[in-house]
Amino acid sequence: MKSMDFAGLAGTLTDQTTPFESWKPSGIVPKRSFLGHAVDAVTNGCNRLLQQLDHYLPATKALETAFSITPVIGPVSRMLLQENQQASELSALEHSNYEIVCEAGSLIKNREYAKAIHDVRNQASRINTLASAHESNALSDTSYSSSILSTGIPLLGTLTIGAPLSLLASAVSYAVNCISDDRTKASEASAAKQERQMSLRLAEQAQKWEEEEQLRIERESTNRRTTAVRQNLEKTIRQLEYKLETAQLGCKGLVEEYTRLKKSNTERSMQTDRKQFRLNQKLEKATKDLQLAKIQSYESQEELTQALESRKRYQDIQEGRIIRLSKTKAELVRTLTTKEATLTELSAQFEGLQCRCRSFIGQLQFLENELKLQESERLRLQEANRVMEQKLESSQNNVSVILENLRQRNQQIESLEQDIESIALEKESLEQDIENITLEKESLENTFEENSAKLAEQRNSQSAQTEEIEHLSTLLKEAENQIISLKQQLQAADDLLFEFQLTE
Repeated sequence: MKSMDFAGLAGTLTDQTTPFESWKPSGIVPKRSFLGHAVDAVTNGCNRLLQQLDHYLPATKALETAFSITPVIGPVSRMLLQENQQASELSALEHSNYEIVCEAGSLIKNREYAKAIHDVRNQASRINTLASAHESNALSDTSYSSSILSTGIPLLGTLTIGAPLSLLASAVSYAVNCISDDRTKASEASAAKQERQMSLRLAEQAQKWEEEEQLRIERESTNRRTTAVRQNLEKTIRQLEYKLETAQLGCKGLVEEYTRLKKSNTERSMQTDRKQFRLNQKLEKATKDLQLAKIQSYESQEELTQALESRKRYQDIQEGRIIRLSKTKAELVRTLTTKEATLTELSAQFEGLQCRCRSFIGQLQFLENELKLQESERLRLQEANRVMEQKLESSQNNVSVILENLRQRNQQIESLEQDIESIALEKESLEQDIENITLEKESLENTFEENSAKLAEQRNSQSAQTEEIEHLSTLLKEAENQIISLKQQLQAADDLLFEFQLTE
């Protein structure tokens, strides 16, 4: 028999890509660790075993060695079973994670931000919990596997002729599977770390969506406050116009009353002057009559005395009437003076109201200009928000395309896993024909090279997708900066409205 080399077989089994590497930014294979040395130890032990088989050494030593490696098989089997369970859990986690991401994308397209944020947060917490548990289990199992390999692999080198080939193949299969599973654990630990990073990114994205929702609510509240302020200003303008009209009507009534009083006072003064003029004429006529009576008639002193007395009484009566008319005139003059003073005060009040109305009109014009500016600013902000929403929708569409590409990559990786299963079946055929294992090894190495080339191509495409995701994250950061500037402008508008309310 010829010496056989299991290095290619072990490398093929341990370097295969797991489904979780589809989430990695680049398919970097972990550096050589104790697994590589374990592969070398298995290879050397198998070569020494075949050399001993070629030299026909006694069978008893081989049986003793077979019994000595039996305790190693049980822990290795338990470890493999545990690893298969963890792999199924992580596969289910990956599937549910993909479904959650797709559902969140559809919710975002339908503008159901609250539900999307809730689902993504729950999935992120679940990923954190399972990833932390799996990482701790993977680290503990890796140390346990290394201890098993350190005690079990040297025993393989002592196997001699006479050992059953099935037992030898089982021992080699367990050792190679142990090495492959340890390598898988290391890759799964890295995958768990990538899952945790993915959950953090999902949490950050959920926080961004929540901030966008909060900004939208703030914009709506700002618009409502602006509308309320505008309605209050219009109500104040209507009240001021009503007060101005009322003041104008009051001033008009006062002017009419002043004109009527002035006209009545003028008429009364003219009547008083006419009465006094008539009384003066009567007095002069009476004086002339008295003089004529003195000149013409000296018939009777008594008649003259009586006439003089009657004239005197009549003159006294006329003088009393003149005094009463003078008092009435003085009262009318005082009333007219009072009315003029009242009219002067009302005129001053009317001028003050006119000044206040002019100032209110100026303030209203200023407020209308401010409202026009705020309206133009609001339209500009709405346009900017619309542009930002278009950018966000395009970014979400790009993310959906990237997720679809990742799903296709997962399908390709599943096909590669099927290829790996076929390779495992070919490994079982090696137990039936050890002489042809060299040819089978070469075919497996060729298949591994083809798969490595495919994986290299996939990793290059994943790196390009990573650059695209970074570009999208840059666009999102720019959008966040623009949203922050819009918040500042909205805050400035709120400050102006608050100052106006204080001045009002």
